[in-house]
Amino acid sequence: MPPLDGNGGAGAAGDHSHDVVIDVGGATTSSCVVCMEPLEWAAIGPCGHGDVCAGCALHIRVFQNNRRRCICRAPCRVVVVTSHGAIVAAAAAGGGWPAVSSRLPMSRTRRGGYSRREGRVGEYWYHTGMGAFFDDERQYAAAKAAARLGPPPCGDANENPPPPPPPPPTTTTTRTRTGVSNSDGQGSLLTQREKMEALVFILVVVVILVVMAFV
Repeated sequence: MPPLDGNGGAGAAGDHSHDVVIDVGGATTSSCVVCMEPLEWAAIGPCGHGDVCAGCALHIRVFQNNRRRCICRAPCRVVVVTSHGAIVAAAAAGGGWPAVSSRLPMSRTRRGGYSRREGRVGEYWYHTGMGAFFDDERQYAAAKAAARLGPPPCGDANENPPPPPPPPPTTTTTRTRTGVSNSDGQGSLLTQREKMEALVFILVVVVILVVMAFV
């Protein structure tokens, strides 16, 4: 999955029937183990695995509501999203998660827990829905925006365009001797000209009858 600042983040259903389980041992890869995109920003948890990109971590933790690592299946309530280079350097120094999480803000109310207040917390930005600390504000803002948009539809909209809207209903009008009739069979009143013609015809008939009566 592409990085979040490259329009990353996709979605799926809220169950775990499509979870991805990958065993990469203790190795640190240069690409995301889920989407195989080059790793620039990655999420690392207490298990020490940091081989899932920020976009796939958002996909799994927000849209699938799954807080287990897709590599080792370990429960992971909190992750840190940081540069992949920082994760590699920490792993090379033998620090791993302790080194990455050493500066996370601690909660004043939770004994031994981290401060999980949305937004800026110490040197980090915390995303409540994802349960993730970001050390880069732009990545945090991108994750919030992607979470608000929700999972995009499956497939490419250009490959399967929506069907065109149905044409508007047409109304046909037919001219009759008694007026104008539309397609639903309901006729309109006589036109003004037809009224005058009918009135003249009646007057002529009356005159003829009167004349014949006096002859």
